[in-house]
Amino acid sequence: LRTTVLVAGVATGKTMEDYMNIGTREPLRKLQDRYRQAKGLNEDSRVVFFRGHDRLNLTKTPDALGFEDDAVIRVEAPPPKKGPNKVSPTASAPKADLGQRLSLYLRDPKGERCLVVTRTKAPLTKVIEKFRKQRKDIGENAHVTLFFDGETMNLSTTPESHDLEDEDLIDVKIR
Repeated sequence: LRTTVLVAGVATGKTMEDYMNIGTREPLRKLQDRYRQAKGLNEDSRVVFFRGHDRLNLTKTPDALGFEDDAVIRVEAPPPKKGPNKVSPTASAPKADLGQRLSLYLRDPKGERCLVVTRTKAPLTKVIEKFRKQRKDIGENAHVTLFFDGETMNLSTTPESHDLEDEDLIDVKIR
């Protein structure tokens, strides 16, 4: 069994949020390692997790701490490293309005669910990209099809165009 946690923190004055999966019986140290890897931090970087004001013991598991899906934990860590090809935020073009945040559950043919957070006006291709990132067992060349209420979803459309709501369930077919 796995649980999804929202890891939220502040780096360089900017709030950062990441949904990350962890096995319910894995120690939080594994989540700490995944966070470091995702942010490009080295192994010596100080990464500390809190729930409320309490610092979390990294040897404990989500089960032992009573976590449920979408548990929110706060992280204190150095800011993510900037790669050599990153453009400074002041030089970038204004962001397009991608709408409100939307949490969707994707269910594979085995019945396993995966939480994907997207925006109401983002193309469904972004949902599949996030699904692939979470499910490392799906190859890049695998064909992924989404179904909502039994209807095939066109990947160039948006959640808004399908009237999707927060926590809707989307079935996934993988070939």
